[in-house]
Amino acid sequence: MANSLPSLRRLSSMTRKLNQAGAASTGATTKLKRFWKKTTVVEQEDGSHAVMLDHRHLKTPMGKPFKVNSQDLANLVALEWDSQKEIIEPSSMYIASLSNTAIDHPSEMTREQRIAHLLPFFETDTISFREPVNELLMEHQALRWEPFSDWFKEHYKVDLLITQGLTDNQLPEADEVVCTELRNMNHWQLTAMELAVDTAKSMVIPLAMYHRFASAEEASLAARCEVEFQTDRFGVVEWAHSLEQADTQARLAAAALVMDLAKDEDCVPDA
Repeated sequence: MANSLPSLRRLSSMTRKLNQAGAASTGATTKLKRFWKKTTVVEQEDGSHAVMLDHRHLKTPMGKPFKVNSQDLANLVALEWDSQKEIIEPSSMYIASLSNTAIDHPSEMTREQRIAHLLPFFETDTISFREPVNELLMEHQALRWEPFSDWFKEHYKVDLLITQGLTDNQLPEADEVVCTELRNMNHWQLTAMELAVDTAKSMVIPLAMYHRFASAEEASLAARCEVEFQTDRFGVVEWAHSLEQADTQARLAAAALVMDLAKDEDCVPDA
């Protein structure tokens, strides 16, 4: 398994494909035109880094100034904005969108509420369930998922329940190590984890990315294991499956980058 973060070139390539697929599949909608010429990152008096569109300070959807401690993270967000063409495509700016969510914290949920919301994804983790009927699918699931389940058991020194039923729960000790891991993340990392878990429908796959056991590409293949199996057998709907594949990998790549680069970002106080 790879042990590196997704490159910005790879992420940019994925978002270009995503935009092309989306343009081909949607009708005309109201679009915002690019209104700036130059995108820069400026260090602030408090040591944080702001993104500027010409002389305008970039703001979040809730009107907060966009600034982060990590210059690398600010550079990535600036590059996403600078890569916009004549028409602004917000859906192509995965890192900026995730960062906006971290800054605005629109859910206003406490850390414990957020963890409680994430835990059911672990109880029904994608990689914990095996198809009991289709032997070929079971082999494909083992190929994609066993490296992740083996990693989890080795890394956390606890068993991971693998089942063919829908009513079994993970062992209490496994629940506890996952809760501890989530509590040790800062607000930004937890926000990125929320995106990754929702995308992969798995807790184990994003945790493997968080610890650099798996790349975003490998995580995407694991998350899309059953879709991949079906398309290999029955073919693809060209634009639809390309769009879904690019979106999954870009979301996971953005989450992996933010989890790593936002280690030193300030936390949103929990209620």
